[in-house]
Amino acid sequence: MQYQELELKSLDNPGNPSNQGNQGDQESHDGHSIPLYQWLPSHQPYKGVFQIVHGMAEHSARYVHLAQRLTDKGYMVVAHDHRGHGRNTGKSLKGHYHDSNGWQKVMADLNQVYLYCQKHRPANNQNNGSHVLFAHSMGSFVTMNFLMDYPTSLSAIILSGSNYSPPIKYAAAAQIARFEKLRLGARNSSKLLNFISFGSFNGHFKPNRTTHDWLSRDPEQVDQYLNDPNCGFIATSQLWCDFLGGLHYLSKYRNLSRLPKNIPYYLLSGDKDPVGGMGKGVQALARQLKQSGIANLTCTLYPGGRHEMVNETNKEQVIQDMFEWLATQGILQDTDATEILTKALPTS
Repeated sequence: MQYQELELKSLDNPGNPSNQGNQGDQESHDGHSIPLYQWLPSHQPYKGVFQIVHGMAEHSARYVHLAQRLTDKGYMVVAHDHRGHGRNTGKSLKGHYHDSNGWQKVMADLNQVYLYCQKHRPANNQNNGSHVLFAHSMGSFVTMNFLMDYPTSLSAIILSGSNYSPPIKYAAAAQIARFEKLRLGARNSSKLLNFISFGSFNGHFKPNRTTHDWLSRDPEQVDQYLNDPNCGFIATSQLWCDFLGGLHYLSKYRNLSRLPKNIPYYLLSGDKDPVGGMGKGVQALARQLKQSGIANLTCTLYPGGRHEMVNETNKEQVIQDMFEWLATQGILQDTDATEILTKALPTS
């Protein structure tokens, strides 16, 4: 099925790169209104588009700091809230993609935002403008499945806080999710599924200050998450069925082999991130991607880092490393590329 690109509408304060960016909506293929955020650099023309895909039980407005660092480099930044997340929760069930085909609808929404970014990709420089996609945690899995099923012309892929497990693990978890859906109903949350997925994470960081110490070593970031009404909620049993079904699909080798091979991939994570198996799951993902035929792949594990590296105590280093990697790929341009490549490339 082909999905038509529709214009971003109802943007507030165009051109204002303030904290939560310009906010608007884009209509998806089924009439769903996708909440968008857009941060613009202070000078034109901008160098490219940086698209952000957020994780589970959070939202795109949490990526303000990353967006501001990117606009300082001359990039337009675009992000959206998944169904059941962020600004969507005022008009739909929190923690719920859809009653049916939710995973496919979430990917279709991502495609609509991708097409919006492509339309606004600058065509006035030597590289015809770059389009980089940064995806975190659940967003990284949505993105990998999206790349398998939709044609794209991205410049680079950055996967944060991701993981790989064999299909049999996800098949078993999906069976439990289906049981919980029958027991509780599709639109009700399952404490059991939430515990199976996240319950052991905080145990790695005892004595615990909060229930979510596993997110970051920065207590301010953890407290902001806990005090945000659109963070930390328990997803519905239907969302878990959708999500685990998607993980089972994308973890199969024959599907991983459908990922585009002609673009660079950058995996970043903390080596104390329980989502990534304390680094082991991220390294497993890197091996799987290389075995599927992706040659240009870099994997960085940060010692002591937890799940949200762009909200960690060393977030400036993480973001700078990202810029340096983009420079080595020829994506950062002009004076920025010259300056960063001088630092990034080894000297003889």
